[in-house]
Amino acid sequence: MPGLSGPAKRGYRAAPKYRDLKRRTRDDYEKHLPYFEDKLGHLTPRQIERHHVIRWRDAWAKHKSAHFANYCLRVLSIVMEHAKDMGLLTKSEENPAKGIKALKYEKNEREPWPDTLVAAFRKACAYGSRERTLFEMCLGTGQRIGDVLRMQWGHVRGDTILVIQGKTGTRLEIPLTRHLSAALEATERQSLFILTKDMSKTKRPGQWEYRGASDAMRAARAAIGAQDYDLHGLRYTAAVELLLADCSDDLISAVTGQKRRSCSERCS
Repeated sequence: MPGLSGPAKRGYRAAPKYRDLKRRTRDDYEKHLPYFEDKLGHLTPRQIERHHVIRWRDAWAKHKSAHFANYCLRVLSIVMEHAKDMGLLTKSEENPAKGIKALKYEKNEREPWPDTLVAAFRKACAYGSRERTLFEMCLGTGQRIGDVLRMQWGHVRGDTILVIQGKTGTRLEIPLTRHLSAALEATERQSLFILTKDMSKTKRPGQWEYRGASDAMRAARAAIGAQDYDLHGLRYTAAVELLLADCSDDLISAVTGQKRRSCSERCS
C-alpha cells in the first residue's frame, strides 16, 4: 500500500477541498507537506497510530517549536482524513491525528527591526541581489513573504506598486519607498515575477519558491547577527518606511495589518 508520499498526499492536492483553499492557506500547508513526504513517506496510513502522532508532536516541538508542532499536527490530521476518504483507512479505523490536543505555549511578540540591523542588511546585501530585493519589498510594502514572492512586474505602476493580500484579498496601491524604487531598478527582469528562481540552476524562469527564499534570507540574517528578527518582523518596521513615504495612517494600518492608532506616535 502506498505511503503518505503517494496517493494520500497527491490526491489531497487534487481534491476540491484543497483547490478551494485560499492561496495563503495552501502556501502554509505546502511548507509542511514536503516534510511529511520526507519523514513519513515510507509509512502507510494504517501504520500510523495515535501514540506515534503524540510522540512526533512532542519531538517536533523539541527540535523545532511548539508552533511548528501544532501546525504539523493540523496538516497531518487533514491529510489522514483525506486518506480515510480515499479508502486508505477503513471505516472502523480512526484518523490517528484527530482530536490530539495542540501544545500550549507563550507566544513571543515580534519586534521591529532596529535601525542598526536594517542598515547592516543593506550593507551586506547589495542592490541587484535577490535577498536585497526581497528585503526591500517586504519592508517597503509591509506584506507577508508569500504575498511578496507572488508580486509581478505588472504590479509596478509608475511610482506605486499594487499589493494583493493573500489572507484577506484586499487590493492596495502603495507608493514606492526610496529604497524599494532603487531595488526594483537594480533587479533584472527575467520573468513575469519580480523575484525569480536562480537562473544559474534552471532554464525555466519562474517565481522564487518560498523554501528557497526563506533559506536564503535566514542565511543573510545570520550573517549580520539578526537571527532573532525574521521577515515577518519587517511588517512592523515597514510603518516607519511608509510614514517617510507620506502614506496616511489609514493606509499604513491597512498595509501592515496593525490596529489603527497615530502612526506618528507609533513610528516616533
